[in-house]
Amino acid sequence: MNIPIIATINQNEVTCNQDFNFKISLFNESDNSDYLPYSATVKFIDRDGTVILDTIDANVDENDVEYVLDKSLIEEPALYNVAVVTVTDNEKTFTLSFIFHIVTQIIVNPLKESDITDRYEILDKHKNAFQNGFYKKIADAFAQVKNDLMDKNGLQYALGLIDNTQIKELVLLKTIIYICRDLAAAQGSDGYIWGLLEETKQEYSGKLNTAFFIYDSTVEESYPDTTREVSVRCYR
Repeated sequence: MNIPIIATINQNEVTCNQDFNFKISLFNESDNSDYLPYSATVKFIDRDGTVILDTIDANVDENDVEYVLDKSLIEEPALYNVAVVTVTDNEKTFTLSFIFHIVTQIIVNPLKESDITDRYEILDKHKNAFQNGFYKKIADAFAQVKNDLMDKNGLQYALGLIDNTQIKELVLLKTIIYICRDLAAAQGSDGYIWGLLEETKQEYSGKLNTAFFIYDSTVEESYPDTTREVSVRCYR
């Protein structure tokens, strides 16, 4: 069944051993107005389907559904957990699922708009082509880089082995890809933009495939059985 609701989650990462203040906001897809359920439940499971917390009533505040998952239930890092939310209004019941990750530390976006224009001055004149400059592209690129890293180096990501300064170049390259892709689509076949797009795609792919990360040896002391399985090159 097609669910006529748009839902946004407040955060999809939580630090292990800290309470997870889970919150989603609900909107009607037809007109983006608030969707107002009168009741909701939530259930948390891990990627293998094991129940972290079985179905329990959640707090409903207008179009927000909230629940605080106790830190005692998320003591170990783990990716691709699922929050299953069931909301009920006067007529129907809908079930929505949200992926969240339990990590030892949450990575903060290291890229600034000036990093882009410092590297590629020619793109500075194109900022006005984007609402709010390049900020949305930076945010989208950061989210995609994190997804790529979780797919390739999930264990390292969960354990906090990936420092935000070490992924800055990847975020920069992915942002350039997003900017050039939109510019090329809007402006047609501009030789320089198309060339920069293809060149940056190859550079991003190469750097992602050969990425390695520096981390502190205390991480291995905390998770000795797990960190021995790390496949990327880790220098202490």
